[in-house]
Amino acid sequence: MSVGGEGYVDVEGKKIKIRRIQLKKILVD
Repeated sequence: MSVGGEGYVDVEGKKIKIRRIQLKKILVD
């Protein structure tokens, strides 16, 4: 999983817009 852009996470080629709080949780997990 890679972070592409601000507030976006690239999962399996799909760009999903998430909140920064959720992003931090994903990066921690």
